[in-house]
Amino acid sequence: MTSLTVFYFPSVLIELKKKYNITAIPKLVIVKENGEVITDKGRKQIRDQGLACFKNWLDVADIFQNFSG
Repeated sequence: MTSLTVFYFPSVLIELKKKYNITAIPKLVIVKENGEVITDKGRKQIRDQGLACFKNWLDVADIFQNFSG
């Protein structure tokens, strides 16, 4: 899983703010590789569920669909 941080590209930052409805910072939006939103409540889910939310996000993202286990 990768994360994206945008510091030096204002045009990209503006585009992402619009696409993911960022109205306040900090905000943690979890997205699939194709950009589809898994949750826009990442911070709250981490606070409420702890590390369990990461497994939920991975399950929803189908990142490891080609692996058995």
